[in-house]
Amino acid sequence: MGDKEHIIVSTEKDLGAAIKRQLAEILPELINELKDTENDWIKPDEAMDLLNIRSKSHFWSIKSQNLIRVSKMSRKVELISKSSCLEYIEKHAKSI
Repeated sequence: MGDKEHIIVSTEKDLGAAIKRQLAEILPELINELKDTENDWIKPDEAMDLLNIRSKSHFWSIKSQNLIRVSKMSRKVELISKSSCLEYIEKHAKSI
């Protein structure tokens, strides 16, 4: 089982306490992961600013090549994954 701690439980009370300890360790990490995914989606104009793109046609080109993730909510409403924009920037970064 790797790094996992082995728990010996002798009573139901011990089991409850062990579960509470494990939840207290895991829950903050899960909450942070959920917050990150909630805040991941931004509006197209914010994505263009983040990518420092001024041309809508260039931005459309990046989207159509699936270089960034897009969630199309309806015909006119779409959201862009902020993390995919950051990955795109990182992929195109050059060391000087």
